Amino acid sequence: MNKNDFTGTGLVFRFTLRQHLSSISTKILLLILAVISLAAIPVAALVTGAGRSGTEFGLVYIKNDTPYEPDTEAIARRDERLGGAEFISTDLGVEETVEFLGRRDALLHIAPGGDGDAFEITVYRSPDSELGDGDLSALAAAASAAFGTARLEASGVDSSALGALEGGFTTRVYGWEEYGRSGEDMESRMAVTYAYTMAVMFLCVFSSSFIVRSVVEEKASKLVEVLMLSVRPLALILGKILAMAVTAFSTLIGMAALASLSYFVTRSFLDVSFIADYLSRAGFTGGAGPGFSLIAAVLFSLVTAYMFFALLGGLLGAGCGNMEDEGSAIFGIMIFVMVGYFYSMISTISSNRPMRLIGALSPLLSSFCAPIAYADGEIGFGMLALSWLISLAALGVTARLAAGVYESLLLHRGKRIGLTQLLSLRGTGKGGLVS
Repeated sequence: MNKNDFTGTGLVFRFTLRQHLSSISTKILLLILAVISLAAIPVAALVTGAGRSGTEFGLVYIKNDTPYEPDTEAIARRDERLGGAEFISTDLGVEETVEFLGRRDALLHIAPGGDGDAFEITVYRSPDSELGDGDLSALAAAASAAFGTARLEASGVDSSALGALEGGFTTRVYGWEEYGRSGEDMESRMAVTYAYTMAVMFLCVFSSSFIVRSVVEEKASKLVEVLMLSVRPLALILGKILAMAVTAFSTLIGMAALASLSYFVTRSFLDVSFIADYLSRAGFTGGAGPGFSLIAAVLFSLVTAYMFFALLGGLLGAGCGNMEDEGSAIFGIMIFVMVGYFYSMISTISSNRPMRLIGALSPLLSSFCAPIAYADGEIGFGMLALSWLISLAALGVTARLAAGVYESLLLHRGKRIGLTQLLSLRGTGKGGLVS
């Protein structure tokens, strides 16, 4: 490589950027990503049940057809939605009571059960009620617990025995390497790992697929042969990579900005503290948030992952002989990306230290695994720095390979050249592959 190899990079960069941003498919994709970014926080809050408290109950009518009297204060203490409710006993029928229920009122009916069940607890609401299914389920669960206690007390169980019976128990199974890590920690680490690896996948697949498609289309239309009269072959791929880098990273920054806006809007009507809890339990935040080294690890990994898969996309696209080969080239990139994704997820689940080390130091896997392992404390900064050096070395080798064979690949007009054949093509010379 020399300085002349980069002649025309700026021209290709501007042309590719205009071509990509003017595409209808790109505009539709950006719109979809914007909607996803805005909807992600409120949807996550609703799905995880992190809404502030649902709807608070007004009046709770209790129709009890059993000899056991549940403690209404115990019912109210079990859920904050019931804390301000007023509990009223009624002897009226179910249909008669439901008729005058307000929009935040409910009827709790406790009756002898049928079909072998000792008792049956049913909760009713009005047809136009503001109470959701989750609210009614919370009332039913609280009433069931209080009714069970009332039955035990009526049978003569003293307070100490009652406490032991109601205390419940939990079971946990740990491997030695997982000792001290709770299930919530694992859930949080998996959630953060999933979010990060999905960002890497989006960046790599989105950008490299466009580069493959762009290179193949230019070869099929013979445009590339015209461009090569004034632009060096290496400048062609570099200009495309830089144009897609601007698009992809701008998209990620825009998605992050929209997600942040969604976060600040959502927290005004839903509880979004689960996000900070997840990050904290996963070890990704300290008292003041992520450290500089972790931010640097994430950014470095995103950039190196993008550069590696973009170069790979350019090489595989240039190795296509016609438009029909485009799908195979993109599928080849998808295989590499999915290997990194699944390895990162599996190593997070297993918490196997040798497996995490291999993922952090392997050039193909480190972009997916190194920041996660560093944030989780599996590797220190020294090992992270070594991972960076290995990634840079691998990127340099890939760039030299691209510089050596890219011109010949662009002129290739035959059977698609797979990745395994690229190493044997270095130094074949200009036009050496034309057929």
